[in-house]
Amino acid sequence: MRRSGRRVGPAWLVPLALALVVGCTAPRAGEADNRHPSTSLAPRVAAVADEFHRTVVDVRAVSVWVGSRPLVDRYYDSSAVETSDVATVADSVLSILVGIAIDEGAIRGTEETLADLLPRHAASMAPRLRTATLCEVLTMTAGLPGDGVAGLLSSPARRPGQVFEYSRGAAHVLAAILVEATGRPVLEFARDKLFDPLGIDSPPAATRSGNPGIVGWRLTASDMAKIGRLMLAGGRWDGRQVVSRRWVDQSTRAHVRTAGTSAMTDQYGYLWWVTSADNHVAFAAIGTGGQLIEVVPDLDLVTVISTRITDVTHGQERLDLGLVDQVIAPVLAQ
Repeated sequence: MRRSGRRVGPAWLVPLALALVVGCTAPRAGEADNRHPSTSLAPRVAAVADEFHRTVVDVRAVSVWVGSRPLVDRYYDSSAVETSDVATVADSVLSILVGIAIDEGAIRGTEETLADLLPRHAASMAPRLRTATLCEVLTMTAGLPGDGVAGLLSSPARRPGQVFEYSRGAAHVLAAILVEATGRPVLEFARDKLFDPLGIDSPPAATRSGNPGIVGWRLTASDMAKIGRLMLAGGRWDGRQVVSRRWVDQSTRAHVRTAGTSAMTDQYGYLWWVTSADNHVAFAAIGTGGQLIEVVPDLDLVTVISTRITDVTHGQERLDLGLVDQVIAPVLAQ
């Protein structure tokens, strides 16, 4: 499915896109038709990844997959086994864990209220937050400010359900909800239900402080690609339904419109940004400093970009989105 509203990206992306389009012609007479992405496009996309790395110096890995086949897997002063802080990509991983808990009946559904989900905090919650729903927390419309579960619940910044406002506080509250619902630390639940089934080495994927309410994963670019490929496959991995297709569809469709300069895209799902790539519907996990897992279902495409987080103000996230939107997706769409 296609949608309108293509973004305008950095000027340096334009010549790269033109070069790729020119290079994607039909084979000459007498040549084999090797236009499958794994053969004909890999060198061109690899060249784009290299140029992206030269232009955006903090890039440490670019990995592009078409279905179950890697098209490009490039590392820059890094390696396939090196883990990195994926920043707020962790929020999208958390969304998958919430979906699994709902699939298993540990959480009844997205209309459950915070008072029901966190009964030990109910008495100290701000009155207007007691009736806020899990859906509102997942869509960043619960009005939660800053950090710290108890403080978040006692002093909401806005009335729930009124406006999108990105806050890491929502992730902290969701982590607390998972602990309450499953009776297990978030990392333990994640290892059992998500990381181990996907073959992700879970010891490096530790929470930053050991606090069950603070979620921060360290993953390899390959780990990030596995998460994207799981979502592309409707939650199925190696013959096993890790998370329901219903949750994948529900969490990656637009629920709210975003606003303000801090928004990465103009729509948001359940901790997944909803966007487009070459006018094809896409969804993405986006982390501070330029961490990206972007999925374009129409093109069977998963793109991962991992960076070293050195300057969180340089707009790397939008460069990542522009690379997929204006260079990679157009070539695969031909």
